Amino acid sequence: MAIIFIHPPTLGARLFNPGLRSTAVGCLILAGNDFPEVILRSLQSWKMRLRVLKVEDKPSTRGLLVYEDTVFGKKSFSYVTPRLQPSLRHLEGSNLLRSKSFHILASPDDLVAQVSALRRLRDRYKIPGRPLIVWEPAPLTCDISTLIAHLEACKHVDVFSPNHLELGYLVEGKERGGSSFSKPAIESQARSFLHYGVGENGQGLVVVRCGEHGSLTLSGSGAEWLPPFYDKPTTRVVDPTGAGNAFLGGFAAAFQETGDAREASICGAVAASYAVEQFGVPKLSRNSYFSEELWNGTSVLARREEFKERLAEAGVLYSHGDEMLQRTSRSAEWADYYEAQRSIYISKKSTSNSTTAFCSVEHPGTFGRQHVLTTHTMGYTILGKEVGPIGYGLMGLTWYPTTESTVEEKIAMMKAALEAGANAWNGGEFYGTSLQDNSLSLLSKYFDKYPEDADRVILNIKGGIRFPMDVDNSPEYTRESVQSCLSLLGDKAKIDMFEMARRVSQAEYLESLRLLDRLVKESKIGGVALSEVNANTIRQAVKITKVAAVEAEISLWVTDALTNGVCEACAEFGIPIFAYSPLSGGILSGKAKCPEDIKNVFAKQRPRNQGENFEANLRLIEKVEEWAAKKNCTPAQFAINWVASLSKRPGMPTIIPIPGGGSLERVRENTKVVELTNEDMDEVDAYLKEFSHTGERVSPELNKWLDTTDTIEI
Repeated sequence: MAIIFIHPPTLGARLFNPGLRSTAVGCLILAGNDFPEVILRSLQSWKMRLRVLKVEDKPSTRGLLVYEDTVFGKKSFSYVTPRLQPSLRHLEGSNLLRSKSFHILASPDDLVAQVSALRRLRDRYKIPGRPLIVWEPAPLTCDISTLIAHLEACKHVDVFSPNHLELGYLVEGKERGGSSFSKPAIESQARSFLHYGVGENGQGLVVVRCGEHGSLTLSGSGAEWLPPFYDKPTTRVVDPTGAGNAFLGGFAAAFQETGDAREASICGAVAASYAVEQFGVPKLSRNSYFSEELWNGTSVLARREEFKERLAEAGVLYSHGDEMLQRTSRSAEWADYYEAQRSIYISKKSTSNSTTAFCSVEHPGTFGRQHVLTTHTMGYTILGKEVGPIGYGLMGLTWYPTTESTVEEKIAMMKAALEAGANAWNGGEFYGTSLQDNSLSLLSKYFDKYPEDADRVILNIKGGIRFPMDVDNSPEYTRESVQSCLSLLGDKAKIDMFEMARRVSQAEYLESLRLLDRLVKESKIGGVALSEVNANTIRQAVKITKVAAVEAEISLWVTDALTNGVCEACAEFGIPIFAYSPLSGGILSGKAKCPEDIKNVFAKQRPRNQGENFEANLRLIEKVEEWAAKKNCTPAQFAINWVASLSKRPGMPTIIPIPGGGSLERVRENTKVVELTNEDMDEVDAYLKEFSHTGERVSPELNKWLDTTDTIEI
């Protein structure tokens, strides 16, 4: 019986990019004239960026993998058709060239040539940033005779990942390498690569995939072993083929996003667990209530958390061989061997032939090793729903009675935001000309037209303000406010989060939090969020209810939340922040050069934006324009993505900017993701340390609504 496999690194990356984030995974396939439709349909169902290039005059690449026992031990592989080999020319004209990480299976010489060519091509197209390069050495080239070539090539990648047998073959030769499994021996072998240097600055990782023995991740800070997810005999393990490759896909996806090798290894182990549960690929389905993806009937994120709990209970996150961790330089024996072999390698290098093609990320199965390229980024999950790195604020669509846009045009803007990945929507009961003409009434019209989008959007709705602007924290009005919102929305969509817009009455506010907690348990709303609160209120609120999110103003123009403890408290409790007004009323778009240019009525009222204060702050706008020019983006895009990039800074929580946009052009501009590097963020940090904002951020009339209470008693 023929069994068809789909490329496992693609599977591993896709598992950790669910829902709307699925398009962050890219896959390039060279398909011969007999490429099976069943594979193509399976990949298409995963909703990735799929680039299939047909080769009409040749058959698809096929290979034969033979296990020589019944426990999936010794095996052999051979190609049964000529290989179709991808090259960089297949990426030109494709968004895949802009990927943040590349998984390459290649010989050492080919790896070096292709990484260099990749960087030249990205420079030609002015693609910013340096992608993560994950190298899986071509198995047939792993032998002690090619050790130095592999060591030299490691300087061009960020992650070097052989399996333990390939590592043994490289260091000890095929006769001795891998003859028995020994953790100290594997660490010693892996450390030889780390000491020689992995990565341009020697800051890379060695990740050794060890099958049923788990994995080893080795970095300058130490060595960590993880067991596999299935660490005991179980009938759930059906076929281990491709598990190591799936591990690497999950690892790369998580490491590119978090930079945390331990978290990446955990994700890799979870990805591998799905690869072994069947012949072929796991079944993808969806939970209709939360619209959560299920693979083989289980949640990937839930399995990851289960694995973490098991690891914590067992205490298995440890470093093996402490004496090895203290070694900071390679031994004299290794040094002599390196130098002797290096001279031989250099003398032969000019005459060697490359044997493996660029991005031949291959999977052995009855239907060959599919030559594909996997790319990925990651998003966030809130209340079981995946959200993009940028959200969308609905306030401007209904707040102003003089808006010139028709309902149809507003719906088109909302659709454009969603299709751009901005699915975290923020609205308000009081965002409108009346309590019957507001964000909820517009949302109702939207879901009338696009009912299928109800599960794709995560809605955060503010209430608790009597029209037009009278804050009421009482439980009675909070219940009335929730019910009004539910009535306007009907059964067309779920209110994922409800928040009281401001806290003005301590006792009533706390009672209303208790009420909202009960409404969550009654399934009236999905969760409780907070708005414009200080750190003390956050710490007290988490004692009453699970806080799903905090809404706070964060922008280059208003940075208070970064230093007043709000971000610190959210990071402490794992609470994401919806950052409203990331353009500070449009000021950071660069279009306002004097106070008279400010169009937003609320922005006009702020002392910071008036008279001499604005003139003093104008140099920040000019600096944003300068930074944006370097990134080849608009000032608005730089300002919004600076807020989004705060999520990756040490000690910061997840921060999702929620810009508005009153036209299709503005929506598309404001929802575009622009990658800011650590160097970009460091440059902004350095400037902000020297820059002092002049003037208060809110007008005296609104100052009474600020949460300035030092303590709250419960």
